[in-house]
Amino acid sequence: PEGLDRRVARRRWLAAAWALVALASLVSTARLAAFAGDSSRGFVVGTDNPFWFGHLCLPAYLHGAELALAGEENLYAASHWPGLDAQAAPESRFAGMKIEDPYQYPPPFLLLPALAGALTARWDLLLAGWFTLSAGLFVAAYAGLARWTGGRSGATALWLLPLVAMAFPVVYNFQFGQFHLAAISLALLGMMALDRKRRLAGGFLVAVAIVAKVFPALLVAWLIGRRRLRDAGAVILAVAALTAAALVVFGPAPFVAFVDYQLPRLADGTAFAFDEAWPEVAEMVIADNQGIFGLARKLGASKPAAATAGRIFALLLGLVAVGLGAQRRQRNELELAWLWLALLGLGSMASPGAWGDYVPSVAIWLLAFVAARGAASARLAAALGVAGLFQYVLLGTFPWTPSVWGYLLSGIGVVGLLALYAGTLVVVARPRPPEGSLERSIAGWAPSDAT
Repeated sequence: PEGLDRRVARRRWLAAAWALVALASLVSTARLAAFAGDSSRGFVVGTDNPFWFGHLCLPAYLHGAELALAGEENLYAASHWPGLDAQAAPESRFAGMKIEDPYQYPPPFLLLPALAGALTARWDLLLAGWFTLSAGLFVAAYAGLARWTGGRSGATALWLLPLVAMAFPVVYNFQFGQFHLAAISLALLGMMALDRKRRLAGGFLVAVAIVAKVFPALLVAWLIGRRRLRDAGAVILAVAALTAAALVVFGPAPFVAFVDYQLPRLADGTAFAFDEAWPEVAEMVIADNQGIFGLARKLGASKPAAATAGRIFALLLGLVAVGLGAQRRQRNELELAWLWLALLGLGSMASPGAWGDYVPSVAIWLLAFVAARGAASARLAAALGVAGLFQYVLLGTFPWTPSVWGYLLSGIGVVGLLALYAGTLVVVARPRPPEGSLERSIAGWAPSDAT
């Protein structure tokens, strides 16, 4: 287009830099896709450390569904999962699948891996299909949010997609087959659908995110505070429908086990007691945790105390979400994108299993949409640029040795995430300035195009 030609002519160095980034992102994505098709390949996608290189989250989802369909009384029991019990020897019909970490999610989420397992028993196809689904949802949500935001900000955010896709936390998310970014994507797609009055689709998408990760329920709290009760009701009804479907498919056993066994273990932190089952990686487990639970553990708190801190944090977040929704002033699409991403990012940090390998990916996404706005303050641009680089690179290269460096850098990362998300909410929550000064108000803290 003529407008694009003029921009390229004005900033040829920037166009050349973007072309290099896009090429590197394409190579990174191709490597990820190849790895998803055959995880036994020898090349390094994120790290060659054996603790991370062979790690996958998808087997926990598939084996959890296997156990539920087989009528297992307690699929959450540590005895099923080598990650919590070194003596566990699980068997699966998915040949070649290595079962490691435990299934930690609510029972309704099992519907998705159960459906995948019903389609094929070939592990290679499942891994490739899961990568395609997760990556497709992410690209759709990112591009959809950029288009929904509109204007120059939306266009700039879209141009930043190749850079975001190369961030270590994003790469790790897809390498592991982790559902984190897919849940974030579903939540955002659902909120945009609700904004367009498509309650059936929007409610279903947000509900899937909630039954997977729980913390997207913060968006329902925001809807309630906004008095969009029909939208909130659509999400709640969809959650109820998914729960009913899971009851029909799996029976009551997974729900009883979740309430009687899993919830207490989540409450005291023992659901993620990998450091007890595998003492040799205990320091890495604590260093890698980027949530409130992990921060408290780094400061010497016991697991129950750290888990309590996480629950208090989650409760406060719920109140903040309702309060932000209750504000009378209208927000434009870019401000809503910031608000939703910040709430989802903070919500992910409330989990006792907020791992630094992929949890900071939401911060990268948020920073891209912040950077898309442009800036007037060089100091703030530089500060957020440094924050972005830290989240983009350092947090994706665990483990750190010796352990003191891991704790220090991880602790700085947690504080940085909190500052980024909280700062975003403060900017979004403050009163709208007089007509004509909104641009200066927002631009005063967002990074420049160059950053």
